[in-house]
Amino acid sequence: MKMRVEECAQRMGISGQALRIGIQRGRFPFGNCWKGSGTRLYYYINRADFERWERGDWGVGNEEKEIEE
Repeated sequence: MKMRVEECAQRMGISGQALRIGIQRGRFPFGNCWKGSGTRLYYYINRADFERWERGDWGVGNEEKEIEE
């Protein structure tokens, strides 16, 4: 399910613009950005991926952690 940039940014405690820039630079793995016609950029944030990231269940080593438990 899709999540709005404004909602995601509010939950993170940052501005929508900071979130957009972070997604553009690949700093937030739960979102994607692509260029449309002209100079317009489109953003997609996957709600399930964001919530997993927010809980800290995202990143390198999680697979090993799950096996160890």
